[in-house]
Amino acid sequence: MRHQQLLTRFPQDWKILWIEPLVNPTLFKWFKNPRAIFRKHRNIRIVSVPFPPIFDRYDFFRKLNDLLALLLIKFYMRIFLIKNPVLLLYNPRFAFAIG
Repeated sequence: MRHQQLLTRFPQDWKILWIEPLVNPTLFKWFKNPRAIFRKHRNIRIVSVPFPPIFDRYDFFRKLNDLLALLLIKFYMRIFLIKNPVLLLYNPRFAFAIG
């Protein structure tokens, strides 16, 4: 079972926030219209977070990108009133979100 399918099996009263990395070329769409990268499927809110992979080559930019992504995640958690999140990570690149 894929991780997207797993989320649809959780109880309907759970507030689920699915964060997906947004890479080129959709990255440019996000800067034009950030609302276009938000979708909803039943109780699952799907948000794309900008993630330019070229920045991973440089430690400073990687940490800056991690910080910006974390701020966006926290922002959306506040909007959707998610107080005690349970994280499901499938990409080790996003381990910074733990804790």
